[in-house]
Formats: sequence, C-alpha cells, structure tokens
Amino acid sequence: MSRQKLVSEINFMQDRLSYLVDIRIVALIVAKKFGCDISGIYDRVSRSVLGISY
Repeated sequence: MSRQKLVSEINFMQDRLSYLVDIRIVALIVAKKFGCDISGIYDRVSRSVLGISY
C-alpha cells in the first residue's frame, strides 16, 4: 500500500470517528483492518497515548 493511500485511509477513519480517537490509535485500527500484526507495537503505542512511561 502506498504511503498516500495509507494516510488517506487513516484520515478517513479519524474523520469517521469524529476525531474522538487519538491518531496513533486510529493508525493501529487501520493497520489491523489491513491485516497487519500490531502486537509488537500495541503496548508501546498505548503507553504513549496514555502518557505512561516505564
């Protein structure tokens, strides 16, 4: 998938969610939608969004 298509899909999904969801989470949703394995980055992104540092 091209970068342009990916960004377009993320922007579309974020708009659809009325900008209520952090864009990093939207990117995970889109990645999962296209069959990507997000297990390796899920925790790191979640901690970043929640402001949790370990």
